Amino acid sequence: MARAKGQQPATLVNGATRRAGDDDGAARVCRVFFAFRLVAVVPGAAKERLEHEAMLLTRLGGATQSALAGARAIEVRYLARPGTAASAWRDQVECLLIGRVAGWDGAHAAVRAEAAAFAADLRDLLAATLPNYRFDPVCDQPALRWALRPFALADTVEIRHRMFAPSAPATTALALPLPLLGVTEAGTILELMLRQPEPVALSVCLEPLAPDAELALAVCDEPAAAEPEAAVGAVRRDALFGEQLSVQSLTRIHEERTTQRWQAQHLAALRQRAFRLRIQLAGAGRLGDALISTLAGEVGGPGHHTAEAAWQDPALPLAAGARTVRPRSARARGAPRSEAAIAAENFHTLEFAAWGEPEAGPAAELAYLADLGEAVRLFALPSAAPWLPAQHGALSLPYPGGVTEGLRLGTNSVRSAGRDVLLPHEARNHHVWMVGQTGTGKSTLLESLIGQDIAAGRGVIVIDPHGDLIRQVLGRIPARRAKDVILFDPADTAHPMGINPLEAQGEDAQALVVSSFIGLLTKLYDPHHQGIVGPRFEHAARNGLLTVMANGGTLIEVVRVFQDDAFVQTQLRQVSDALVRRYWTDQIAKTNDFHRSEVLDWIVSKFGHFVTDPTMRRILGQPKSGFSFRQAMDTGKIVLLSLAKGLLGSENANFLGLILLPMVLHAALSRAELPAAERRDVALYVDEFQNYATDSLALMLAEARKYRLALTLANQHVGQLKGEIRDAVLGNVGSILSFRLGAADATAMEQVFAPSPVRAEHLIGLPNFTAYGRLLVRGQHTPVFTLETDPVTTPWSERRLETVRAHSRVRYAHPRAEVDAAITKRAHLDEEPVATSRRNPFGL
Repeated sequence: MARAKGQQPATLVNGATRRAGDDDGAARVCRVFFAFRLVAVVPGAAKERLEHEAMLLTRLGGATQSALAGARAIEVRYLARPGTAASAWRDQVECLLIGRVAGWDGAHAAVRAEAAAFAADLRDLLAATLPNYRFDPVCDQPALRWALRPFALADTVEIRHRMFAPSAPATTALALPLPLLGVTEAGTILELMLRQPEPVALSVCLEPLAPDAELALAVCDEPAAAEPEAAVGAVRRDALFGEQLSVQSLTRIHEERTTQRWQAQHLAALRQRAFRLRIQLAGAGRLGDALISTLAGEVGGPGHHTAEAAWQDPALPLAAGARTVRPRSARARGAPRSEAAIAAENFHTLEFAAWGEPEAGPAAELAYLADLGEAVRLFALPSAAPWLPAQHGALSLPYPGGVTEGLRLGTNSVRSAGRDVLLPHEARNHHVWMVGQTGTGKSTLLESLIGQDIAAGRGVIVIDPHGDLIRQVLGRIPARRAKDVILFDPADTAHPMGINPLEAQGEDAQALVVSSFIGLLTKLYDPHHQGIVGPRFEHAARNGLLTVMANGGTLIEVVRVFQDDAFVQTQLRQVSDALVRRYWTDQIAKTNDFHRSEVLDWIVSKFGHFVTDPTMRRILGQPKSGFSFRQAMDTGKIVLLSLAKGLLGSENANFLGLILLPMVLHAALSRAELPAAERRDVALYVDEFQNYATDSLALMLAEARKYRLALTLANQHVGQLKGEIRDAVLGNVGSILSFRLGAADATAMEQVFAPSPVRAEHLIGLPNFTAYGRLLVRGQHTPVFTLETDPVTTPWSERRLETVRAHSRVRYAHPRAEVDAAITKRAHLDEEPVATSRRNPFGL
């Protein structure tokens, strides 16, 4: 079995001691102990929890196999420590899983090795089968000693099988299976334990019994139990042909037949797999009668016996299938130790020394045996409740793995086991969505993914509305890729880089740009579709934009065509579209001055803000963009778009983002002319993408995959996504990561992750840098798993940042004085449109 990562539990050697009842000359035995603390992390449905526990016990048989026969034992121990101070917040129960390996004196090294292997196997087994619990190893010996001897025992009780076989000789008395100690019952018992005035412990201890053990063979060879059908048939004939036939007789026949069948099935199960079982209550003071009787009733359940049987043995409780046994404090005549001493030794060392048995032989020994089914039912862990220590963290859900290449997202830690979580390369084109409150770790994960793409030589485009993410990325650019960086930073007013959103070649490209731009204006001025940006506005804006684009103009010229008739005449010389020309010559020319002024001023007001602001004018007033998104994609450049809301203002930053995102989309769509094999992979990262969520983004999610553009989107709230954008994200994004959310968003995300164990309360309680994830691997969604993101460890350099920034300025930006002079000159060239080129980008 593979060994999991994590801390190893401490081991404790109990010095060589004689076995209970052995003579002075008998062999001596040493024991090695280890322990895990169990922490409940999620309540879970009772049925699901019992299924997990059944799986654990089914596999426990293999884990408890040992080269030393009968060497291994495992115990679930609940320690209740009632609070003594009136100000105590809550009494708590500590749940421990203790393991023991025994061996003969002189073989300490072999026993220690056996214990280490057992602990590792058990840890892996627990992590794989009990997802509702976290298992922390007890790593120091004082804590382990305390777990084994938490207090001096003042009182103890064992719960044993009912010894009952109706109308059968005493030699064939067999133990009936224990019905159930389930999730609900365990919780009830723990509540009663907390009401005790002194500390109290409940121990459920199991030791596997070898299939060929002498005791098991002796029981299985009992002749009276081998043929239960014959005995039942004889009873039936007596009842049917006798002189009296009553309801009581039929009932008795049915009970006897059912009981003997049950016994036969029990023995058949013991042939396959048997465990020694000890259920023990121990207290630092006297145990309360209510606690004892409740435990006996819950463990044993209703007894399958009649009033007559109870009359024959009044010591047996009428309504339970198990009985309680208290040890005598005084040593019995001829016994080497008292029953109380043996019971205490059992509790401290996980032993199964018998005491207080009125009978002897195989039937008495059978009181300590449980088949696999009984062990499953008795190994019941309670649901997460206030009396159990709660884990302040994520619900540990395992990641299935199976991916060997891809971007590293972080680690999936289930208990002490750790597994790397990789996002496959083929899944990236199906896009990734991250959502979570501010400060939960989204930007750190984005930085990690961007760094991995850059280190691998891939093309990267990053849109950062704050600027901090890009600053961190710039300081970690590898030296070999420093010249691949294109930094668009509007806050760098000394060297403005031009962005012309109207730059397009061909009628189809121009129509797509215009459509995207009108969607941008709708997002800005009419996000709720109230008619502010209606058909009339769209008609005017479309014709104005197409007129300017025919002349290679900018948004400055768009404002001017709605204000200056003479300028319109110069622009129309290059317009070949007859419908656009007729808009100006027929519709606008024939509108009276009052209505024309009213309509055009309304349109100009939507464009004017972005060209009257000096910073925006220097960026949007350059007819040639400082770089080409298409060329950057084809050559694998690193395009960093820092919008810096704090420096630009929220409105300007959003406007630039709404401009840039459609430009990326158009560049990706234009790669349709390339064969699929020649399209380089490009990763687009957009933080706070809800600010730029237009129809272009919805189209990008649906179409970008074909053109090898992989989107990674991040935002803070599910509620920020409306209508078609929300549907596009949920319908087209293949991989989803959710960090901590608010109450309303957590409820929505619970439905997104369904079906899964993740509930709204789990999403609300996530710690920072922890997320729930679901990836698209080989065309199938993985189950939801827990992800712990990695910190970025690459050294950050201010010098590297300034070096990369300076190189990008020289190559892609221009000094502010030159830009201002060129824009001023263009404003006075009314007669002829200015021809531009890459050598003369400002028309000088």
